Amino acid sequence: MQDIIKWMLLLILFMPVFYYAFRQKKWYLYLSCAFLGILPDEFALELSASLPLLTVERILILIMLGFWIFNQWKKREFRFPVSLAIYFGINMLISVVNLRFGIANELKNILVMVSEKILLILMITDFIDDRKDLDQCLDAMILSCVALSMIGIIQTIFEYDPTSVLALVPTRYDDSLTLRMGIIRAFGTSNAIIFGCYCAFMAVLIFYRLERTGKQRYALAFGLAIVAMICTLSRSSWLCAVGIAGLIFIFRPKKFVKRIWTSVVCTVLICAILCLCNAQFLDAMAETGKSSLNTVLSVLHIDIPGIDIGMDEGEDDFQLDISDEFGDNRNDPTRSRMVEWTAVSYMIDEGHALFGYGYNAFLRGKLQYFYPQFGFWTTATTLDVGLIAVITESGFVGFAALLALLGYVFIVAFQKRGDNGTFNFYKLMLYMIPMYLILNFMAAFTGGFWVLIGLFYASRKLDKKGLTDDGIAAPDNKWLV
Repeated sequence: MQDIIKWMLLLILFMPVFYYAFRQKKWYLYLSCAFLGILPDEFALELSASLPLLTVERILILIMLGFWIFNQWKKREFRFPVSLAIYFGINMLISVVNLRFGIANELKNILVMVSEKILLILMITDFIDDRKDLDQCLDAMILSCVALSMIGIIQTIFEYDPTSVLALVPTRYDDSLTLRMGIIRAFGTSNAIIFGCYCAFMAVLIFYRLERTGKQRYALAFGLAIVAMICTLSRSSWLCAVGIAGLIFIFRPKKFVKRIWTSVVCTVLICAILCLCNAQFLDAMAETGKSSLNTVLSVLHIDIPGIDIGMDEGEDDFQLDISDEFGDNRNDPTRSRMVEWTAVSYMIDEGHALFGYGYNAFLRGKLQYFYPQFGFWTTATTLDVGLIAVITESGFVGFAALLALLGYVFIVAFQKRGDNGTFNFYKLMLYMIPMYLILNFMAAFTGGFWVLIGLFYASRKLDKKGLTDDGIAAPDNKWLV
């Protein structure tokens, strides 16, 4: 009976996504944009232990692939951006080198790379025919974010997880719920850290649509995403969101203030209601805020003049006093992340700096951390930093390839941003690329990012057709082969 209730709740929350998608001719495109990156790996079928899980996300890609092949047969126009081809080629080379760690393992990596990145980008690029299609893809992502944000709020405030019914296969690694200040941290369909990053990432995208359209439904969506991020009690996502918001304010102060105030009101009202529903929520927010400030102060070594910071004996004089219930790293918020970076040093010493340890290095027990308090190396049992996963799986060659691709996107977006004051899609990418890197330096995030990269290449294709954004001049189109 409980499972039926959970399925019904999920159906109700995601009904707007299905309604929105199935009203469109390209329903498969909008469903993919809405759900790729947010569904758990456990929502899948396991056909064989030697093959990747047949996740619902991959089923969506397969459905989209069928329509794409049919379109290709009709159009007979195949586009493969040079920058994407180079990125793909380098990663295929890395996988060939890393066959030494196991053929089956790297075949999985190749399948994931082709299906979840390269093919996804190519299909999105081909399906989008005008700016309306692009905006509708973003709206599908936002609708899905609203539903998932509400799920995160339910998890924290009511301690009820409707997503547990999505676990159709055993969990491959421990994503157990974590408590902070006596309440469950919102985790969406993954864990609190990843979900917090997702909410922060989507909040910027929602603000883009809010400024572009001026429609207040986006203000409500923004408020829900921010509240869900707050419910994760994850300092990394909080700090990144504040940093990017500050960056937008610096470059767009008048427009930012004009559009953001309604979202702030929505956020405050929702938080006030949630505090009434769960009295511990206010304390949890306050302690997480203090710990987030400690993180900034400890990194910058800044003291706050005139503030009684209630220090414990022997601690740095710039640390705010945090409740013992907060967690083991309450007074040393950067320690765990710094320890994880020692895995890169160990990889270099072992001679795997160029190509790494291959796919799923962490799950295969290849990563070693050095804990100063113990004085020896030990096999990693946690991995919270996305960039460390990239470096240790594909080495500095793979990391350089990723930076080159992101650098290309950023440079093109900068050249195409225009100077008419309008917040166009290219200006959005100027914020999203740094945000992606910061989130993966402080934590881990992938959900929806490669969909956004696909939308970038689609925007470039529209430039070729003369369907430019806000009257920006079309490029010379040498980017296509």
